[in-house]
Amino acid sequence: MYLKIAGSILIISACSGYGFSKGREYKKHVNELDELRHIAMMFASETSYSKLPIADLSIRISRKVKEPYKSWLICLSNALQKEKQEPLMHVWRKEAEHLLDKLSLTEEETEELINLGIQIGNYNIQMQETAFRWYASCLEERRGKLMKEVSEKQRLCNSLGVLAGIFLVILLI
Repeated sequence: MYLKIAGSILIISACSGYGFSKGREYKKHVNELDELRHIAMMFASETSYSKLPIADLSIRISRKVKEPYKSWLICLSNALQKEKQEPLMHVWRKEAEHLLDKLSLTEEETEELINLGIQIGNYNIQMQETAFRWYASCLEERRGKLMKEVSEKQRLCNSLGVLAGIFLVILLI
């Protein structure tokens, strides 16, 4: 009898915890978009103000952001400053793919980040600033849409986790 009760509580707790963790992933996704938007705006501002190359801007901006973005920007700067001088778009793609392994971006958001590197690799400083601002505005728009959905999805995941746990307990007893 006590084992059934203890097992039931553990099953419900595990399913509820899974539901809560899934709900938290939605919030994490919104925060990642916000941080990328912030980085894009810093690139745009620094580009127009200092007119430094992307490698130098990456180091400057890396001091103002947290991980995993900090290490991404440092690696980007280091790769751009190497002697073999690969084009920016190739370096950006390679380093962005390393960053994307740590983030939970959608396929479309991933492509936009990679395409940003292709664009800025072919543009002059004014066009780079415009590209960064455009990317930041796209992220802001997507973030706004997600914010409307996040609270609903979090509640849904939480509720489904608890209900799935109760269903499993009923099924197993």
